[in-house]
Amino acid sequence: MKSISRRQALIQSAGASSLFFAPKLTAALSQEDSAPHFHINLFFYGSLDTSYMFDARPLSHTAASKIQNYNGTDPSIWMGQNDQRALTPGYMDLLLPFKNEISILNGVHMAVNSDSHDENLRAMISGAVSGNSLYFANLNRNPNRLPIDALNINLSSFSIEGVTDQGSFLNFSTEFAQGLQELLKVSESDSGIAPFQRFIDERMAALAQKTGMLSKGAERIIKSIPGKNLIKNRILNTDFSNQGEDRFANNLKLISQYFIHGISKSALLSETTFNTDTHDPLSAQNQPQTYLEITKKIHQLLTFLKKTPFDEPLGISLFDVTTVSIGTEFNRTNRQLGSPISETGTDHNTLSNTLIFAGKGIRGGQVFGETDLDQINENGDYIHISDAHRIFDGELNKRMGKPFDFKTARPVDELPVAYNPDHYLTIGSVLNTVYTLFGVPQDKFVPNVVNGKNAPILSQLLS
Repeated sequence: MKSISRRQALIQSAGASSLFFAPKLTAALSQEDSAPHFHINLFFYGSLDTSYMFDARPLSHTAASKIQNYNGTDPSIWMGQNDQRALTPGYMDLLLPFKNEISILNGVHMAVNSDSHDENLRAMISGAVSGNSLYFANLNRNPNRLPIDALNINLSSFSIEGVTDQGSFLNFSTEFAQGLQELLKVSESDSGIAPFQRFIDERMAALAQKTGMLSKGAERIIKSIPGKNLIKNRILNTDFSNQGEDRFANNLKLISQYFIHGISKSALLSETTFNTDTHDPLSAQNQPQTYLEITKKIHQLLTFLKKTPFDEPLGISLFDVTTVSIGTEFNRTNRQLGSPISETGTDHNTLSNTLIFAGKGIRGGQVFGETDLDQINENGDYIHISDAHRIFDGELNKRMGKPFDFKTARPVDELPVAYNPDHYLTIGSVLNTVYTLFGVPQDKFVPNVVNGKNAPILSQLLS
């Protein structure tokens, strides 16, 4: 990364301060975490077609014009240690070195009554389309609270409007982190920073008196100022040398530095470089290469965490102290009806999703959940479809997560007439499982329906 002058650092840091999304940096650093535990959510914004990952279908379904498959090959079996299986394209073999350390959740229900990207994103990070607190903030609770709840890398702040308690979910980049570090270095040695800081404080105070999003941001920044000295020394100790052209690698370095130096508890790393919202046929036809590159990113993340020391003398890696989740806001439809199966795009499907978990507290090597639309008869028609499915998808074009038994952690071969989300693997269950792992109080747990009971826990995912 290029070095920058003091003036550039001051300008960049002051300008980037408007990116702070809801800081509460007054957490006490005297409470040291005796059992370090961090969290990374690698989020592929735009949706993912899970048939190109861990929920593939055989070519016979494509021959029956049920689902597009531009890979042109039959999938392989990915068998879990719990005797449950997933079907995967060949390029997923890149993740075989981690097979015993990652677990797959198929058929996760999202916000089933909405096809909106942002509403399902909010369901992913709060358990509801509106009104809930950001789950990152709930992971970072006393007595082992760190100054920043989560780094938000690449995700637009507007995507999470409607989430009530966002905690200190701060928009970050490696450039901003370096500029912030340079600013703090200047403040230690240059007495000229004081007038500059007074000017910034005065401008922020004036701006905060107005209305609008920027004014609200200024008000939050002002409230965070008393706590800034708590993390100053830790930020000064971060190392952003050896930055290259790979922005994904640079972002991983940023996250690792803010974890290792006890600055942030979590990170949402949003990957927005891939065209996965494949409504048009051309984008859909490019999916084999797209998902190969996505698989490489997952491999890169897991490899980085395994190779990055957290406590080198004790042989502890960053992977050992970090819970990793990988996913997206929802799945895709099997095809677009009315288009030839060889020239079809796909649309939004919130009735299922695939999530990957690994790292601290996760029982690796497991496969949980299945989707329906997995069997056709000799006439090429789907069989064993529930009335509950038809409520949402009368055309039978959306794979839906099957009913799930949380006691046995296995899908259930039943065909319910009515839809009860508590009988399925839902995003609420996933969040509550993560909450359990991090020791979050149950009053923060989320229900599947408003005023309902807490969504059930997938305890078999936890080690």
